[in-house]
Amino acid sequence: MVKLKLPTTQAASRRSTVRIPIAMLPRMAIDMEKSGFNKKQQSKWLNQALNELFKIPDYTDLIAEEFITAGTTKSVSITLPADTEQNVIDAIKAVSQIEKIDKDKSAVIRVAIIQRLLRTEGKALRMDE
Repeated sequence: MVKLKLPTTQAASRRSTVRIPIAMLPRMAIDMEKSGFNKKQQSKWLNQALNELFKIPDYTDLIAEEFITAGTTKSVSITLPADTEQNVIDAIKAVSQIEKIDKDKSAVIRVAIIQRLLRTEGKALRMDE
């Protein structure tokens, strides 16, 4: 017997683990709830936050300046659409080329979370429309 799959309209997603500051997790949960996302939709919320980050002019500056204190993070598993994953990879390359600083995927995602939380409070940088 041959099993055939119907073509999918969505691009493949990528699963990964990122380091998130422990103190940030409750604020994420509050913003997710306010935005209509439940705990199982954390990856969708993060995908939206990343796409919002990439609309900010000079977002590479924010990533280059991002830092965390060792031992204050928690691993969080997420699944991102392939196109968002590629945008994250491109952002890492851009920061490396423009700012001459090496960053990882977690840094990009942490900055997206921070900007999303700040935007909720009306304190984030404006995005290009």
